[in-house]
Amino acid sequence: MNANFDEVVQNELRVVRELLERANVALEHLQNGRREEFLNEADGLYLESNKADARNALSFVRLIMIHLFKIMYGRDERSSNILNREIRNFRFDLTDILDWDKNKRNTRAIELVENEIEITYIRAVRRFQSTIIDEPSGCSIENISMFPTECPWTLSQLIDSSIVELILLFEGEDVNNG
Repeated sequence: MNANFDEVVQNELRVVRELLERANVALEHLQNGRREEFLNEADGLYLESNKADARNALSFVRLIMIHLFKIMYGRDERSSNILNREIRNFRFDLTDILDWDKNKRNTRAIELVENEIEITYIRAVRRFQSTIIDEPSGCSIENISMFPTECPWTLSQLIDSSIVELILLFEGEDVNNG
């Protein structure tokens, strides 16, 4: 199993344990009639829940970005089709976390994600560049310097199902293969 995956799982378990401890404290306040303390703890739990949603969403945003880089800088059309399917799955997970397709979106988590999209882009570029250096991936190393310094996408664009088609059109590939 991947060490990074194990680290992510351990971190998420730690966050869940902390939230459960705080929920128990809130429940204790409620059971003992301490309404103000309960409300303060409940507000804190709500904020932490949004932060956890944003962290999870940012993981999917980063994965989408890395896969888009692989399509943009890759040389294998068959790989583009596989990456397109993976991006679609990441987008589904991302929209679920943010309640994107619902009337009442998770606006606080969306705001947190949008505030972090630039740093997530920088991390995605670094991760992609290290992948190119560490593993032969069929990507053109000479194109690495062509990365924009700022994120070229908004959250809405990354969630939009046409993002891959637009990139493939820009790259001149047939979008009907995937």
